[in-house]
Amino acid sequence: MSINYLTHQWATQKGLASSFFPEITSTNDVAKAEFSNTQDSFKLYLADHQTHGRGRYQRSWQNLSQGEILLSTWCFRSQNAPQPILTPLIGLALYKSLQAWQPLTLKDLRLKAPNDLYIENKKLSGLLIEVAQMGSQANIFIGLGLNALGSPQIDQATVSLNQLITDPRKDWNLFCDLLLQELQNSIQNVSEKSLTSQQQNELLKALNSGLPKDQQFLSVSPYCDLTNQQGTISWLDL
Repeated sequence: MSINYLTHQWATQKGLASSFFPEITSTNDVAKAEFSNTQDSFKLYLADHQTHGRGRYQRSWQNLSQGEILLSTWCFRSQNAPQPILTPLIGLALYKSLQAWQPLTLKDLRLKAPNDLYIENKKLSGLLIEVAQMGSQANIFIGLGLNALGSPQIDQATVSLNQLITDPRKDWNLFCDLLLQELQNSIQNVSEKSLTSQQQNELLKALNSGLPKDQQFLSVSPYCDLTNQQGTISWLDL
């Protein structure tokens, strides 16, 4: 069974709105076209194959496998306009949910600013976060590509969960539960303009996991400024 249809089954069993497609242009594009016309406060879009998958700055990529990569968009409706710290908080949510799901196997998991997860120098996952303002409401689209049973064709080293875990599908529902809860926690902070000290510490830990000491970040500011030995840069400028 494909990882996307398995996720669709999980959502249906939880009573969550979900749409699954064998093939689609991109889950983010379809979600942005449809979600605003629904009454749902949350909806999940999933596809086994994307013909126009993309990342930040409209970078395109193709997955040659069918149903091995989680290709998804998690849609939330908020009564408040999202603040810039939401982006790192969503990356942290994915990091925390994976670590809670497989704390020993994924102990070397690392959050790479602004929107990727790595195991050592190999990419495991990427996020594309988009927001559409609808009057006083905001629709938040969290595009998540996660190498579950295979990897996409991109010009960099990748790794998939099935290279690290015997069968990721075995406890997949637990991961989905953890991810949904962490994403919901992030959305609750949508109107906050600065990180709490706990969030700063959690982000710093996630960013430094597995990095050599001379490459580690020294601090994360309340406004997502990252400081290392070379200087300071805003997360939002990456």
